[in-house]
Amino acid sequence: MKSEIQNKIYNFVAGVQHQIADLGEKPGWVILDVQGEFPEFPEKSPLNIITRKEPQGVSVFRRKLKLLEDADWLRGVVLRFGGVQAGLATAFALREAIERLASKKPVYSVVNSVHMMDYYLASAGTEVVVPPSAEFYLLGFHSQVTYIKDALQKLGIEMEVVRIKEYKTAYTRFTDDHMDEYEREQRSLLVSRFMEEFVRAVAQSRNLSEAQVREAIDAGITNAEQARQHGLVDRIAYEDVLYSKKHQPFNQASRFLKLPLMPEQGGKVAVVSLEGMIVPGHSRHVPIPLPIFGEQMAGSESIIRSLRTAEKDEDTKAIVLFVNSGGGSALASDLISHEVERIRAKKPVVAVMGNVAASGGYYVLTHANHVIAAPTTITGSIGVISGKPNLQGFNAKYGLNPESIKVGRLADSFDTAHPLTEEERAFLQKGAEDFYDLFTTRVSEGRNLSKERVNELGRGRVWSGKDALDNGLVDELGTLENGIQRARKLAGLPENAPAYLLETPKQMVLPDMKDSESVLAAIMPLLRERTWMVAYERYNLK
Repeated sequence: MKSEIQNKIYNFVAGVQHQIADLGEKPGWVILDVQGEFPEFPEKSPLNIITRKEPQGVSVFRRKLKLLEDADWLRGVVLRFGGVQAGLATAFALREAIERLASKKPVYSVVNSVHMMDYYLASAGTEVVVPPSAEFYLLGFHSQVTYIKDALQKLGIEMEVVRIKEYKTAYTRFTDDHMDEYEREQRSLLVSRFMEEFVRAVAQSRNLSEAQVREAIDAGITNAEQARQHGLVDRIAYEDVLYSKKHQPFNQASRFLKLPLMPEQGGKVAVVSLEGMIVPGHSRHVPIPLPIFGEQMAGSESIIRSLRTAEKDEDTKAIVLFVNSGGGSALASDLISHEVERIRAKKPVVAVMGNVAASGGYYVLTHANHVIAAPTTITGSIGVISGKPNLQGFNAKYGLNPESIKVGRLADSFDTAHPLTEEERAFLQKGAEDFYDLFTTRVSEGRNLSKERVNELGRGRVWSGKDALDNGLVDELGTLENGIQRARKLAGLPENAPAYLLETPKQMVLPDMKDSESVLAAIMPLLRERTWMVAYERYNLK
C-alpha cells in the first residue's frame, strides 16, 4: 500500500516534468561521453549536489541510454569513447545497453585511441568513427602474475599455506617461483574465454566472421585505413564533421528527457550489494588498499542486516543480491549464505554476479532462487586456503627477538615468529578439509548437483561465467538488469516495478601503520579464517 502511494506521487511529479520537457526546441542528436571508471553503484558525494553532476556508474549509464531510447524526438546519439576502465563483466553490461539503444536509434561511436575495451563497447554502435591519426591497440588479451617467493626469501619471509585443492592457487605467487600447471591451465582457459566473447560480439556487430575478427587482431593494425580495410571502422574523420546545431551534450539535452512512469500496482525490488573481500562484522572501507585484501570489505553483519531489512519491508516483494567479490572469510560467507537460504522461502532472491563472484563470493549465492553471471564473470573457486607468513628468518636478519608464553597445545599456531609444526599443519589441514566438505555440500544442495560432481567442478578451480552456465553453477547469462527483471517476474510484479539500492553504511578503518606488528594485527584476523582468495586483480587482463 505504501509503495502504491509513492508511485502515485511519483507519477504526478513525472507528469509535471513531462509537460516541462515538451517546452523549447529539442536537439536532434545527443552527445554522451563514455570514459573513465564504471562501478556498478557509484558512491554518492556531497560534491555531486554542489556541482549538480551525477556520479558515473553502470546503473546511471544504463538509465541514461534508456531515456534516450524512449525519446521520440531524438534522431540519434554520438558516444565519445576514451579510456574506459571496467572489468569484463561490467563491460558486458555496458555493451548490452549500447546494443539495445543501437537497435532503436543510430549510434555513432567516436574513438581516438582504440584499445580492446573501448572497441568492445564502441563496436556495438551502428557506425564507428576514428580520426586519421587514431592510435590502435587491438592486440588481444594477456594475463600476468609476478611470483615473489625468491624476493621474500631474501627478506627472510616464507609464506606457509594449506590449500584444497590443486587449483586453489591464490597464494602461489608467495610460495612458488613460477606458474604451476594448474594455474596455467585455468588462467589460459579464462583468457581464451574472454577473447571468445570479444570476437563473438565484434563479429556480430560488424557483420564479420569470427575468423575475420581474429585475423584483424593478429594483423597488428597500426592505422585507421588498415582498420577500415579489415571492416572494423566505418568512417575516418575528425569528430567535428559529425556535429551541427542539432547536436547537444547530454547534460544540456537531459531537460527534454521524460522520466519513466511507475505502475499503479505496489511492490518493488530491493538490490543488496556485496562488494569486496568478505569479512566478519561490519562492512568497511580502507582508504589505503591492503595487499591481497583490497579497499572494500563486505561485512557479514552489514549484509545480513540489509537482507533482513528487505525481508521485513512489506512493499519489497523480491531481493536481488549483487555479488562482486573474490571471497574472504569462510565463517562470514556461510552466515550470509544461510540468510539467503532462509529468506528465499519467503521472498524470491535472485543473485547476480559482477566481475568476480568466486570462492566465498560464490558460496554466498548458492542458495538463491536464480543465479545470473556475465559470460566474462570469474566464478567458481570452490576450495579452501589457509596459512600464515613465517617471519622467523626476517626477525633473525633484522635483530628482532619475539618471545611468547602459551597455554594450550596449539595456542600459537598462527604466531608468525615460527614455522608451522607438523601438529599445527595437521590442524590447519583438518580444518580446511572440514570446510571444503561443508562448501561442496552447500553447493550440492543449492545447485542440485551431486557432491561428486561439485568436487569435479571444485578443487579450487575458477571458471568463466559461460563455463559456469555449461556446468550448472549458474542459471543464466546476463546483467544486473536481467536479474531485476527476473526478480520482478518471480514476485509477480509489473515489468516497470521500481527497484532500489538498499545501502549499507561502511565504517572507515584506518590501520595503525607504525610498525610491522600493527599492520599484521590488522590483517591476521582475516588470515586466521579459513580464507578463500581469488582476488580479481590476479586475472586483470591487458
